[in-house]
Amino acid sequence: MEIVLASKCKLGFVTGLVKRDPEDAKKQDQWDTCNSMVIAWMTGSMTAHVKESVMYVRNARDMWNQLERRFALTNRTRKYKLNKALYDLRQKKKTVTEYYTTMKSLWDDLDAMSNLPPITTMTPEIQAFVTALNKEREEERLFQFLNDLEDDYGSERSHVLMFTPLPSVEEACARFVQEEAQREVLKQERNEVETGAMMSKKTKGCDVCGLKGHTKDKCWKVVGYPRWHPKHKRMQRAESSGGGTRWNRSK
Repeated sequence: MEIVLASKCKLGFVTGLVKRDPEDAKKQDQWDTCNSMVIAWMTGSMTAHVKESVMYVRNARDMWNQLERRFALTNRTRKYKLNKALYDLRQKKKTVTEYYTTMKSLWDDLDAMSNLPPITTMTPEIQAFVTALNKEREEERLFQFLNDLEDDYGSERSHVLMFTPLPSVEEACARFVQEEAQREVLKQERNEVETGAMMSKKTKGCDVCGLKGHTKDKCWKVVGYPRWHPKHKRMQRAESSGGGTRWNRSK
């Protein structure tokens, strides 16, 4: 909501910077119009039960303060839940992109709840401090991202940590996405080779009769012909005459 109000140059109505002129009637009318507009924007983003609790408030700043006091504790609870979700997050079966997107959304939610005071005067010392602070935060997020990746990426993780300077989280994510894509290609190629080998094995001819579709251990010349086969009777006659068969000799 702050972003919406700031984009419309109306944030001062809830922070108290834009006050109602006590003397100029024309400015009062303009202020009342803008104040009502801000209230309408605010109530338009509320749920029904929250809207009912502030529906009689006629000052945007008073409404803002009431809501801020009411949800201050809720915000602390939500911040705890976000930090816990970030601590418990693991890649598991997610793709690198899905895993990073989930982590990035948690970081953004926590940033939106930050209450750090604004800097009104930028000196070289303050600029250096802010730069160092941002670098520390970037490194912390990089370590979080690397730590919660699958163990399969151990060698790539070590490789990234050897970079000087360390890459940003976005750069590291891009590297792992590329590595993931290469692994997928190799996996497909390996599956194709294994499938081809299995098909080749199935189409290989029998070592005994040379026919395809079966192996030596299932060849009729080895295990015997079925009763309906013409050679079955010849085999029986050969057995009864005492000549034996290849099947009998093999047994």
